[in-house]
Amino acid sequence: MKAKRFISAVCALAMTAASAATFVNAAGEQVIIKGDQIEKAPGASFELNFNLDKFDGTGFSGCEFAIAYDPKQISDVKVAEGAVLNTGATAAELEKSPTIGEEVTMVNKGKYDCFDYNTAEVDGKNVIAVLWCTGLDSDKYWAKKTGAIVSVTGTVSKDAKVGDKIPVEMIAIPREGNKTMTFGYADGTKDVTYTSAVEQQGLITVADIPTDILWGDVNDDGAVSAKDLVAMMQFLVSPKDAKLTEKGIRNGNMNQKDGNTDLTSDDVLDVSDFDALKKYILGYKDYTDDKLPIKK
Repeated sequence: MKAKRFISAVCALAMTAASAATFVNAAGEQVIIKGDQIEKAPGASFELNFNLDKFDGTGFSGCEFAIAYDPKQISDVKVAEGAVLNTGATAAELEKSPTIGEEVTMVNKGKYDCFDYNTAEVDGKNVIAVLWCTGLDSDKYWAKKTGAIVSVTGTVSKDAKVGDKIPVEMIAIPREGNKTMTFGYADGTKDVTYTSAVEQQGLITVADIPTDILWGDVNDDGAVSAKDLVAMMQFLVSPKDAKLTEKGIRNGNMNQKDGNTDLTSDDVLDVSDFDALKKYILGYKDYTDDKLPIKK
């Protein structure tokens, strides 16, 4: 119960107690959210981000929203703060008040954290209520940049059919009297909130994706190394002489922003795939197996 009482108190501080707070809209300032739209095979794991796509404000110290999905279509669903909310606020608060880590237990995060969430069933769907807030006055620890605000991970149902569309939605937390997501900050005795909207909801399209892809294994030898960079370079110079297998070409088709999906085409690999392969080998955070192929 300590955790739930704490969350209720934090909600009030984060401008989420609609019946008690005096709200003032930040004129002309808005938060626009855009969800990823991805393709995954039945039974595959996924990562889907909701991104702060446009933000005209000066920053926010608290926000609340919910993620809704059908548990029959996806399972093992978890959420984590994205780069936008990873401001260092938790560490700064613990440094400022070390005992809070001993006094407070979060609902799902366990140890003290500015980010927490709770899952409930509402009208046949699972709804994850998400809260992030900091009590620090310095806007150094406020959210103010664009990028991923929350990451949703899970597993697509093995019974999903190719062509199925699985929505993953960001919505207002479904409780009495609450109709909007909240992004804002405290300004003296007033709670200032931004206008917010979801421009594009998240969507998983179930696709017939090969399960034996080894991203980067261009020479099809079962491993990824600098040899694959050489093989791709040879292919770019002279596709016929490179003698890549169809599977090797598929493994190398890491950047599909140009719509290259014809795995039998001689020109399916280009310099953008070569660049992606280099970044993959070097361990760039946006070029990991769970984020490939690049499509945006």
